Amino acid sequence: MSTSIDPVMTLLNLPGWIVDHWEENPHDYRFMIKTLASCSSCPFCHSEKIEKHGTLTPEFHDLPIHGKRIGLVAQRQRYRYPRCGQTFLDQVPGMDEHHRVTVRLKTYVAEKVLSRPFTALAEEVGLDEKAVRVVFGEAVADWDAQRRVVTPEFLGIDEVVIGQPRCVLTSTREQTPVDLLPSRTYDRVLAYLSNLPQHQTVRWVTMDMWRPYRDAVRHALPKTRIVVNKFHVLRMANAGLDTVRKHIRTILSPKERRTLMHDRFLLLRRAHELQPMEHVLVETGTKNLPLLGEAYHVKEPFSRSIRRPPGKQPNTGINNGKKRSRRSRRIPHRDRIWKVKFLRELPHENPNT
Repeated sequence: MSTSIDPVMTLLNLPGWIVDHWEENPHDYRFMIKTLASCSSCPFCHSEKIEKHGTLTPEFHDLPIHGKRIGLVAQRQRYRYPRCGQTFLDQVPGMDEHHRVTVRLKTYVAEKVLSRPFTALAEEVGLDEKAVRVVFGEAVADWDAQRRVVTPEFLGIDEVVIGQPRCVLTSTREQTPVDLLPSRTYDRVLAYLSNLPQHQTVRWVTMDMWRPYRDAVRHALPKTRIVVNKFHVLRMANAGLDTVRKHIRTILSPKERRTLMHDRFLLLRRAHELQPMEHVLVETGTKNLPLLGEAYHVKEPFSRSIRRPPGKQPNTGINNGKKRSRRSRRIPHRDRIWKVKFLRELPHENPNT
């Protein structure tokens, strides 16, 4: 038992409360506290005639002290007013009655749970893990309500897998995140873009080739220009080359396949990144296998055309200036859908997209 109240009050730092007595065990402190506030009139009928109607002793959790969990057993007076028949309890300053925690503990949990597991934090403060989750969920809702979305001029749309694919929106000029959506479905993206504040600010939207993104942008932001991220285009070019390489390997003998060991890593790298000996290996392999060589010599000029400086016309080397046939002039279905405009066409303020 404590023999001095003032040091305990200084330790707890609970304005509006006094400590009646306290107990200690190897893991916890329990303080019996009373409020200094008093009730003078009914909050319903404003009558000053008051009757005491029993007491309640709920226990609140507070921040740990000396590595021990804190329990605050509050002696709350219950009142009844004869005139209106209403009953209510006296005030509990600094407490969250819904979760039976102090306001400062609620704030502490919301901050610490960002870097610690729910279970570890629950064990530290003496709460149930579910209570920690609920407190954190409410904090996230409060933060989200206070957050102000600044609509960027250059909007980037991509996804990240957190349990499931989720749409990520970014400002590609500022290289900062704008928002993270629960999913990447058309309905979800369309609803967000439709409610975007000052959506007329958006001039360019960069994305991958996920069709729901394109459809959502066209419906919600019809005046913006859609740009396919060049890295996704290059990845498709590499995927096409790799498909040809795998097909060729299936028709080769085991001895011939061994001569092409690790060829994938060389073929998918850019030509200017290869060492002299690696150049020799690539040239030898593409000459011995004409189909592979044709695919490689399409992929390389195509990759260079995407990375060319603004204003220069691409020279892929395909057709070698010969007039294309009517069949070859047909635009592929994917290109007809997207009408791809590469990121090199964007202003120079956005070079890192």
